[in-house]
Amino acid sequence: GTGFAGYNGDDQPASLAALNYPMSIVIDTRHGDLYISELYNHRVRKIDGNTMIISTVMGTGISTCDSSLVTYEGPATSLNLCNPLGLAMDSRKGVLYYSDRSYVIRKLWLNNGTIERIAGNGRDGCLDGGLLTSQFGSLFSMVLSHDGNSIYIFDVTYHCVRLVD
Repeated sequence: GTGFAGYNGDDQPASLAALNYPMSIVIDTRHGDLYISELYNHRVRKIDGNTMIISTVMGTGISTCDSSLVTYEGPATSLNLCNPLGLAMDSRKGVLYYSDRSYVIRKLWLNNGTIERIAGNGRDGCLDGGLLTSQFGSLFSMVLSHDGNSIYIFDVTYHCVRLVD
């Protein structure tokens, strides 16, 4: 990054790219790529581990914090994000997990650029239960279990660590 908040495009050296409130960073250990969630650019960006070129892998740059985000599944670069927060990487499966303030957890399939919701009903709350009926607050941090089958998430709104499996 340049050290100045903003957005000045993709497909350029990462050292020349403006970032806007980076929240989380993970590495894809298979390829050496870095993934960064940007709260105020409403994007998740990738820095290619070989070329050091930055690009957007999720988000349009437009914030949409409404219920239309909850059930969206499809191309990741067509989704308006709601303040991207936590990231977790499963390099073995080629999956990037993502949370934002739409109160859901999604996974991005890196091989085809599509996303799907894996947990949360889109309403703020602290409710366990079925994966798609559970409720979360602000999920700032998450990490995969050693076997990659579960995600531990830190919910700062409700002061707890939650398990999604």
